[in-house]
Amino acid sequence: MTRALPWRSLGLAVAAIAVFAAPGASTWLTADRSAVGAGELWRLWTGHLVHASFSHLCWNVSALVALGFLFERDLGRAFWKLIAFSCALIGAGSLVLQPALDSYIGLSGLLNSIWVGGALVCARRSRGVLRNAYLICVLAGLTKIAIEGFGGVAIFTDPSKLGGLPVPIAHALGCLGGWLSIGGASSRGPTPGDRQILEAVDARA
Repeated sequence: MTRALPWRSLGLAVAAIAVFAAPGASTWLTADRSAVGAGELWRLWTGHLVHASFSHLCWNVSALVALGFLFERDLGRAFWKLIAFSCALIGAGSLVLQPALDSYIGLSGLLNSIWVGGALVCARRSRGVLRNAYLICVLAGLTKIAIEGFGGVAIFTDPSKLGGLPVPIAHALGCLGGWLSIGGASSRGPTPGDRQILEAVDARA
């Protein structure tokens, strides 16, 4: 069984690349504290498409596409719900909970949303060892965030080489957004409806 191309994730990746390539775009799109406070609320969503450097962009876009291949089909139409909700939660929450933060940019918070939301949806539709494996993926993501938040150590990247500073609270909010977007505590074992959906998807694959 082959996976279809993750067109939604690829679309977000292209949008991020276009924002990076467009002169002056970041000025209007960054989730800047003063601008958001002045009523430019769209920045809470568009700030995720802005990146501080080419390395920052490449790392985030590569991870986005990889997560798209892993989870986009399983999220289905809930993908855009997850993205829209998590963008607002991450952008607003980061500025409110971290008063010293002047602005927020980058896809990393959303990557955590897709990771948690996708893994929980897959766990809901799985049983036994496979279900436990997806739940371990979620736990691993939360452990990474805890280490970064309390230990001040970036696990996969060196932020100084990406042109910015890590914002662990944004990653934590991303996990929360992913969990809430797909139904939170309702992510338990597969329901008859879930199995019907999976059978229909497998039949089309």
